[in-house]
Amino acid sequence: MTRRPELKALEAFEAAARLGGFQKAAYELGLTRSAISHQIRVLEDLIGEPMFIRTGGAAMLTDAGERLARRTSTAFREIELGLSEVGLARSNTALRISAPPHFAGRFLTARISHFRKRNPAIEIKLSIETRHVDFDNDPVDLAVRFGSGAWAGLRTEILFRPRVTAVCAPGVLPAGATPRDLALQTWLSLSVEGDTPERFLQAAGSGLVKPKIELRFDTFVAALQAALDGQGVMLAPVETMQSLFASGKLIRPFPLEIAAGHGFHLVAPPARFDQPKAVAFRRWLHREVRSLVG
Repeated sequence: MTRRPELKALEAFEAAARLGGFQKAAYELGLTRSAISHQIRVLEDLIGEPMFIRTGGAAMLTDAGERLARRTSTAFREIELGLSEVGLARSNTALRISAPPHFAGRFLTARISHFRKRNPAIEIKLSIETRHVDFDNDPVDLAVRFGSGAWAGLRTEILFRPRVTAVCAPGVLPAGATPRDLALQTWLSLSVEGDTPERFLQAAGSGLVKPKIELRFDTFVAALQAALDGQGVMLAPVETMQSLFASGKLIRPFPLEIAAGHGFHLVAPPARFDQPKAVAFRRWLHREVRSLVG
């Protein structure tokens, strides 16, 4: 890269990555969706690779986009902290939420306005990021994490355990495939904590304990892109795959679903967990999740 990107391009990218879509970024920044798209195209042309996977009206971060989003999120957070130090601190009524992209896109970004209508005095600041926030150094009140629920020094509250199933691109498996054929495929797994193919293959009755070939990815989005490209089979939450099933980009080769070994949790240091604004958000989010996953 021979020149530095303009701040407005980075600002458009950061907002789209954090909010999970171009339209939401446009609304926050007071621009049109096409203006956001143009700025991100400028950034992509400068860097030389795409930052988003564009599927119909949706936009999902690529692996390169995930890496840049972590950097820009940190940079804009530092700017916020700097403004706070010179007297422009956000209101005490603001509630800062951190959530992973797949949860934010499915459960939060389209519904935050519902919470604001019920709680107009509480301003929501939503950060969408793949990393686990550092509550000692990051200005975050509550975080959504996927895992076992055991994080030292934090209070946790289970939201739900998703149902997972095997997914792949059309044509990856032969017609009339059996569970054993599934085990013989390349499996696309996460290198961080998550579900392993072994549990699903055992439940499917494949007769094989482990997949023959397994590729590991640092992020869910990277594994998903590999699945979309036809590189293999992956386990994915049923609740977040519906649009890709409907479009035909991914299929479920078998109807089997199993409960995920881990779940989505609300986490925070004890002192922040029971703040009135946090309690209001926790109660609201539990109701929203129950209405969607039962």
